[in-house]
Amino acid sequence: MTATSPGIDLVIPGLLHLPAHDIDLARLQQVAPCLHRLLRCANREATPARDFDQILLDLLGLEQAALPYAHAYKQPGTQSGEGSSVLTAPVFLKADINNAIVFPVHADDDVIDIIINDLNDYFKVDFTLELVAKNRWLMHLHQCGPVIDVPHYLNALGKKVTHYLEQARTNLDWFRLFNEIQMFLYQHPLNQQRLQQGQVMINSLWCWGGDEPGEPSRRYDGWYSDESEMQNLGVLYAKQRGGLDALLQRKQQDSSLAIDLRLLQSLKSGREDDLLELLQQIEHDYLADLLDQTTTGIRLHTGAGINFYHQPRHDWRFWRSLNWSFPLQ
Repeated sequence: MTATSPGIDLVIPGLLHLPAHDIDLARLQQVAPCLHRLLRCANREATPARDFDQILLDLLGLEQAALPYAHAYKQPGTQSGEGSSVLTAPVFLKADINNAIVFPVHADDDVIDIIINDLNDYFKVDFTLELVAKNRWLMHLHQCGPVIDVPHYLNALGKKVTHYLEQARTNLDWFRLFNEIQMFLYQHPLNQQRLQQGQVMINSLWCWGGDEPGEPSRRYDGWYSDESEMQNLGVLYAKQRGGLDALLQRKQQDSSLAIDLRLLQSLKSGREDDLLELLQQIEHDYLADLLDQTTTGIRLHTGAGINFYHQPRHDWRFWRSLNWSFPLQ
């Protein structure tokens, strides 16, 4: 690492997308003073990265279109597929003549489990679905390969994905399978019941992470996240990995990457969470101690075109204006 490189890259996507009407800066300064100080005093840097997929690809120096999330699960003791694998999650795909937008589905776990188990049984010649986390399955494909250039599920939610669906047409075997999956889901009795009750259907799957791991130009000493998906990815690109609580036990000279997806998950889920309370949790869990302990600098990546580079000496910038608000531009 160079002298100007931070010891810690901290990725908190969604931070700068917080709605202004939900964030009172006076209360933020009260409940999360360290975060408030960082946002106020740190150097701001423009960046083209607009989601955490691109942030991670850039940080690792990977010359590929997507991250190998599925490959990261292929560790000893996990089920091994005959061919390629992708991660998958059930979604509501709202499509019209011009656009297709991905939305999360809100359903009881037993409803989702029944639909996924029936899907797994019906398409057992084509793939096997292995549960790896809540509402996350690893799809082991037996006869075809997936489309590779697909964003992570959280990065796709709420966005137009027509481009990625059009790419599927270039892979005829995958395109056929994907259409058959959608037809099966549409006809499933539980989905028809949801339709009659005015609820959105679980009418599609979002499949991502099917690329192979490339050789990065940069590796980290430590890789930290509370998401199993992110922790597993760290197996490929770091010497050690752990939860966010382990971040505070790292060695000062170590290069470290920490990924916190809680804010983005809240914003994309449609839940009415108390966002200030969530920011307070982030501060209390690790951020306050991190700012106190770190002498080598922290670069905060937001996925909103702005990064924040903080060093301890920046805290003396009392002249920095207090008159800013979310969304910060």
